[in-house]
Amino acid sequence: MKKSFLLAGALSAALASYPAVAAAPVTAAAAAPSPQAQSEFIDAMSAAALELKGEFRADEDLAKAAERYRRFEFTPDTRKKLMAVFGSEHPFEMVSTPLSKGGTRFVLTLPAHNYVSPGGTNVNWSALTLAVLSDKGDKRRSISGDWSSLIAVGQDMTVAVRDVSYEGKQSRGPGEIWYGKQHMRVGGVMLDGDGAISANATVASPGQSGAARGSTTGPVWLKGVEFDFDLAQRGKASNLAYRIGIDSISVAEQQVERSNLALRVLNMDTATLAAFNRELQELNRSKQPAAEQQLAMLEVMKRFGKSLIKQGAALEIDDLSASYKGSKVALKGSFAFKQVVDADFDAPIRLLKKLVARAEIRLPLALVKDVSGQLARRQLAPRSAEPSFENEVADAAESMANVVIGKLVGDGYARIEKNELRSSIVFKDGKLVVNGKTITLPLLDALMSGPITPPAEVPGKCHWPEFPVNAAAKNLTLQYDIGADGRAGKITVVQGSEVAEFDAAAIAAVKACRWTPASKDGKPVGSPMTHNFRRSYPALPPGVSVERAK
Repeated sequence: MKKSFLLAGALSAALASYPAVAAAPVTAAAAAPSPQAQSEFIDAMSAAALELKGEFRADEDLAKAAERYRRFEFTPDTRKKLMAVFGSEHPFEMVSTPLSKGGTRFVLTLPAHNYVSPGGTNVNWSALTLAVLSDKGDKRRSISGDWSSLIAVGQDMTVAVRDVSYEGKQSRGPGEIWYGKQHMRVGGVMLDGDGAISANATVASPGQSGAARGSTTGPVWLKGVEFDFDLAQRGKASNLAYRIGIDSISVAEQQVERSNLALRVLNMDTATLAAFNRELQELNRSKQPAAEQQLAMLEVMKRFGKSLIKQGAALEIDDLSASYKGSKVALKGSFAFKQVVDADFDAPIRLLKKLVARAEIRLPLALVKDVSGQLARRQLAPRSAEPSFENEVADAAESMANVVIGKLVGDGYARIEKNELRSSIVFKDGKLVVNGKTITLPLLDALMSGPITPPAEVPGKCHWPEFPVNAAAKNLTLQYDIGADGRAGKITVVQGSEVAEFDAAAIAAVKACRWTPASKDGKPVGSPMTHNFRRSYPALPPGVSVERAK
């Protein structure tokens, strides 16, 4: 029965988390309600969930749980809260029917209701139904549920959810873990900041005109949201697969046509997973305060995560993608740690060095050009009335796209294949390789290779120019490498002061400066330096001039 409570409670909790319900905006004619009145809905759901959690267990036989639920009574205070919100002291109705082969069918229902909060927020929902078919020994369960609509209307926000369905088939495994597949679909979710839709209105689909449903189109529409969850046991290992897909996301005039996230967690030790589940169940049944319980759960999850890493669990990203105007940007990758021991968790750099990560990124050239076109149109918008506007937008967009594509390909960070920018990223043994090109990470390299003594200026050998008054708007930032000989190598201007004479004098001062070089294991080594020039530096030393710097 706990699984039924969890789903119904999750859906109700999701409703309670929306700003339209939780914030309970007031109408212009009403006085602001007290914080207690604003949270009436949340208080009722939290109180009921807390009492149910303390009474029923996830590993309990459904038939026994159902019989106890029929006799279960909430406390007087919780009954009062439930009555105010749901119009009933026992809002979830449950019926059980024996099956011919010895199992039982349980049906949990939350009746349709219309609730008006003290702050004036109107929440209207259709009946929620959840059916659970359990075999004779309650070792296997088949679950299905549906919820056709929910609308919450406040002064500043309207939230509408339609066509929610759920189905799952699960089997009880080691550690009272329920293995199997679950699928949930939400036909549409709409968030409208206008707060204009009637709580009794029909929830329209994206694209339906405002006149057809008596309201303007909401600024955000999610259509066809699907969740898939699959936990499978393979002997001593358990694998988790998770996917979320959205048919379309519409914001004002823009629409992302398809978004996907599909990932797997592989090679989880089944015994460790069972122990983790038992600890969480024990904490759930404990009577400790909520804040202490959350901290305890966090510690359990941290230990579980460390165990998975040590045991070689891996994360596979099978699909992280989104489509826009027919162009799909996509990423695939994998993340795992190799040969991790307990001591590695005390030294994050050592742990990072044992990370093995791979990713493949694909970005259509058409998408780069389309985005460049939109940026160019916005930049040139003040000139939209001019006859040459469209030609200028096209030229600017092409130039912008060519710069981006040329930079990525020219610098070796990407390649062009089948009208896509493609790049492979590999991080292994503390080294980063992008599209076959090793990327230098000086700070990370230094940290991973061991302690290093930073460079220091030789007294009397470094003299920095005064910061000019007319460079007040910007500081000067230079980057350079200090070699093992104590001299500056290649100097790069990251940000100029916009005073050419000062920039040149500063570069000359860097060239003239001498350092005691950085050292590692007693030997001089090169090291990178970022130098920010600000006010109050002493004057440029004799013999160092702007002309010399140039």
